[in-house]
Amino acid sequence: MSFSWIFAILTGIFILFLAIYTGGKLLKTGSYVEATTASQQLSILFDPLDTTFSGAESTSVNMQRQVRITNKCFTDGAFGKQEFSVTGSGKEQGVKAKTYHKHVFSNDVLDGKTLNFITTPVNLPFLSASAVSMYAENYCFVSPPSEIENEIKQLSLKNIIIANSDGECSDKEIRVCFGRQCEISVFPLCTSAECGSEYEEGYAVKKNKRVYYLKGLFFPAIISSPEVYECVVKRIEMRAQNLAVLYSEQARRMSGMCGELVESEYLGLANSLRVIGSSEGLLSAGLKNAMRRVETNNEGRCCIWKC
Repeated sequence: MSFSWIFAILTGIFILFLAIYTGGKLLKTGSYVEATTASQQLSILFDPLDTTFSGAESTSVNMQRQVRITNKCFTDGAFGKQEFSVTGSGKEQGVKAKTYHKHVFSNDVLDGKTLNFITTPVNLPFLSASAVSMYAENYCFVSPPSEIENEIKQLSLKNIIIANSDGECSDKEIRVCFGRQCEISVFPLCTSAECGSEYEEGYAVKKNKRVYYLKGLFFPAIISSPEVYECVVKRIEMRAQNLAVLYSEQARRMSGMCGELVESEYLGLANSLRVIGSSEGLLSAGLKNAMRRVETNNEGRCCIWKC
């Protein structure tokens, strides 16, 4: 883990505790202005969790006391937003933080003294967002595929154990099963030759609701509540759509070298992203073809986003 990551996490957590403590005190005295200031400081917690890098990363933060975090997601505006309410040991409503550029997956309400984070890049096909999975629950992955087991070990994921059978999971752990039904069930859908694994794409069933994932969204699909997952995925799609339009403008300026085809491919991708209604659309043939065309044209002199 990089020093900048560690420093930013510690700084964010320090300010989080300061905000919770100060916010609680000030809310009791009715100091609206100062409480609002403390609320804005909460957003610093998530600053290091939206870094842009090519691989996955994880970290954990040990809190000194039990906290409750409520995650609310909205898709209004150009990029949507998320609102986080934090409550400390008391019953008072905690201060709120809003973010328009972070993409945090979690259950609607998160309770715990240790917060765990997994950050994974989401490429559509260019880097569109860093998906942050935030969890405090304990998970038991029963007989996961070797590639998923290896990733769990490589990332040293906390609160996630690997078991060979259901009997090895405790009652306090949420079971995650592969290819069969249990508390959270994961089924593979990746069948093309381009797939590194059949589980690179698929869907997860949680609370009788199905959510779809592609590479970079596997852990969010398991950890997040279905409602939060669908909303944050939509926000990522909105961001990717805006990036595609920006790249089309850059392609237009390069039209002397690349021709009009490249610009139209980016606009086609933006349109494919715009019409997606749910996470299932991530695996649609239309979006896959649009991403493939953009990726193919992003070469040589026409390279725009990955050279």
